[in-house]
Amino acid sequence: MKTKTVIIVGGGLAGSLTATSLQEQCKVTLFTKKN
Repeated sequence: MKTKTVIIVGGGLAGSLTATSLQEQCKVTLFTKKN
């Protein structure tokens, strides 16, 4: 959680894209676990 917060606060556009990628990875992981 702390890492994500730092990326979002400190990264501007690149940080936003990174944060989005992390969120997508989490969604994929959760989806995979459900199946």
